[in-house]
Amino acid sequence: MNYEEALAFVHGRPRLRKAPTLKRMQQFLTELGNPQTKIQAVHVAGTNGKGSTIAFLTSLLGQEGRQVGTFTSPFITRFNERIAVNGQPISDEAVVHLVTQVRPVVEKMDQTELGGPLEFEIVTAMMFLYFAQHPVDVVLVEVGIGGVYDSTNVFTPLVSVSYKRGLGPHGTFREYFTGNCPTKGGNHQTARSGGYWRTSARGVNSN
Repeated sequence: MNYEEALAFVHGRPRLRKAPTLKRMQQFLTELGNPQTKIQAVHVAGTNGKGSTIAFLTSLLGQEGRQVGTFTSPFITRFNERIAVNGQPISDEAVVHLVTQVRPVVEKMDQTELGGPLEFEIVTAMMFLYFAQHPVDVVLVEVGIGGVYDSTNVFTPLVSVSYKRGLGPHGTFREYFTGNCPTKGGNHQTARSGGYWRTSARGVNSN
């Protein structure tokens, strides 16, 4: 398999299914040996500013001499940007190696009642695999569409970070946690540290 074939496989997968679920992603990772349990990661959510928050944290942690992995979307020029170390995208060879590992599992799951993984689920699993096999000090994991069924909601973060979470003109941050939009607030998992950070233009607050 070459690089172009690897990308064609990933991008050729379905993007959505009618009924949202995390069961498929959890089964996918189980088949891959649960790589998400082998990383130290921060979960970054929020309506706006996720990319800026990751860039800020990458710089901050890098200045302390830490190796920082990142998982972001979408990419700007090349797919490899989605998985990076200290701001440097992984190599084409790494992408091919990751797809070679996940493809047999995807094809196996295609034959099950759950169905095979979606495109973003595959990319998320590739990220977990990469950092399980190439450890860094911390991985900054950006949510996808967000909410309870987001494919990144399958690991226990060191801490969760939210930037300016809000419903725009139709609601507020509080509403996410009072039932008005329960799926949107689903990314605030219980972190290993017992809390989460909220960031704003004025700084970072720990809760």
